Amino acid sequence: MAEEVFSSFSYRPPSACFRGKGFQLHPGGITVYEAFFDSGFRGVVPALIVNLCGLFEIYPSQLNPPAWRILIAIQNLGDLEYLSFGLNEVLFSYHLVPLNGGEGRFHLPADCGRAPEE
Repeated sequence: MAEEVFSSFSYRPPSACFRGKGFQLHPGGITVYEAFFDSGFRGVVPALIVNLCGLFEIYPSQLNPPAWRILIAIQNLGDLEYLSFGLNEVLFSYHLVPLNGGEGRFHLPADCGRAPEE
């Protein structure tokens, strides 16, 4: 079945007319277009992001890219070193703050010595 789905797509770098200025295809990199998602392809949202968003009742798209990077790095570190990092460990070191005064986007600055709230 997987071959049936993938055989209908061609994988190639974008032609020159579709490339942005300064575009370079990096070794091992891929270009993703909206058509992939329209066709049913979906990415995986790490469990740590799902749990954080569930706790604060926000959508994953409301986290800014650096927050995603931090949470994915923590999740990957835990997976690679067989450690269990949950929300308690993340929220001990980081806290969720509205970005630019509460426009519906959030980021995760480090606590830097802030006392945990009881």
